[in-house]
Amino acid sequence: IVADNDAFRGGPQRALLLQRIGQLAMAAGHDLDRGRRALEEAIELAERDGDRARAVAARLQLATLLSLYPASLDIDAAVAHLSALEWAQQAASRAGLAVLSANARALEGANRAYGGDVEAGLVELESAWADSVSAGLDPVAASAAWLRGYASILLADPLDARLWFERELASGRADSAPAIRRSLRANLAIALVLLGRVDEPDLWNEAITMNGTLLEPILGFVRG
Repeated sequence: IVADNDAFRGGPQRALLLQRIGQLAMAAGHDLDRGRRALEEAIELAERDGDRARAVAARLQLATLLSLYPASLDIDAAVAHLSALEWAQQAASRAGLAVLSANARALEGANRAYGGDVEAGLVELESAWADSVSAGLDPVAASAAWLRGYASILLADPLDARLWFERELASGRADSAPAIRRSLRANLAIALVLLGRVDEPDLWNEAITMNGTLLEPILGFVRG
């Protein structure tokens, strides 16, 4: 079915299928370019057909894909989605969709922080994480923690990143979101390598399958 998605010519059916393809790519951490293209087309179809709920969900999934894995991280595209994410957050809030609204806040904070508005972005990220924890929105909290920890990687503060990743893994909030849990572990590996820890071979092997383009050079440098 995935290979023959052109067979689904109808807008709603095709938008649903493309959204599912994007979800699958994001959950597996593989074929991310195809997942991105699928979600972009799903958004276009949903908005054309007036299906605002699907457009909101697909746009937030796309923003998550652009922020979840270093291999698919695209700051320029993420920043370009800011206005749409703000609309998505407002639409989700009006519709009472707490998960989508909280996720939009976290992604907006990440995009601001990664794009250069560091202080304001980190405040928004941490607020979204704390509110998600309080509301019991575990996958959103875990995703926000990953985004916050990765911000510390980018800011050359691996100790702070390690605290965010380890605390979230220990909390169990990512247990229901395998893709986020894998990304937390993979980026914990990066933080540990930057701290000089090269004695976790199982963690490295798992992390390299997801973030090899970033981790392998760092690991090679540390090991000399």
